[in-house]
Amino acid sequence: MLDSYLQAIIDYESGKLIVAEMNGKVIAFSEACIKTALDLPAVQPRQWLLIAGIAVDEKVRRSGAGQALLDSLKQWWAEHGIAEIELKVYTFNESAIRFYEKNGFKELSKNLSLEVETAR
Repeated sequence: MLDSYLQAIIDYESGKLIVAEMNGKVIAFSEACIKTALDLPAVQPRQWLLIAGIAVDEKVRRSGAGQALLDSLKQWWAEHGIAEIELKVYTFNESAIRFYEKNGFKELSKNLSLEVETAR
């Protein structure tokens, strides 16, 4: 299942999967894609890079792997002339929030969630 998920990211022409390795083992990865706003009257036309995730193995956090992945995404973003990067991060993930804020990210919106009971 993971292989097919990763292959779909690789095959997606507007997507990017970056893997960081140490001693032949994957220690971190990032995935992102270029998004384009729908052509609708109430929507501002734009393109942006959506970072779906940056994940770093707990044993190597603060080693620079996450920064290297973000820097690679920024380079890819610049090569495509994209003016903005967006991402979502859980509010409880304080270390990730600090990492992104240190890199200039600012809060743009709030993403709210509601769990509902379903009939079984």
